[in-house]
Amino acid sequence: MLGPDHTVTGLTHAELDVGDAAAVRHRVAALGPDVVVNCAAWTAVDDCEANPERAHRVNAKGPANLV
Repeated sequence: MLGPDHTVTGLTHAELDVGDAAAVRHRVAALGPDVVVNCAAWTAVDDCEANPERAHRVNAKGPANLV
């Protein structure tokens, strides 16, 4: 449960590309969160199959960048 002293910050893809390690480091450092919950994913299966490099960047490297 979140208390009144907790803040939740959600970021869109336009605000943070999780596949960009430098951008992730910068944004996480700027926000200074206690917890990071990753909800980022590229789920368009046909598009992922057509562009496996982008799919890997978002769906595999993205979560690794958040650690």
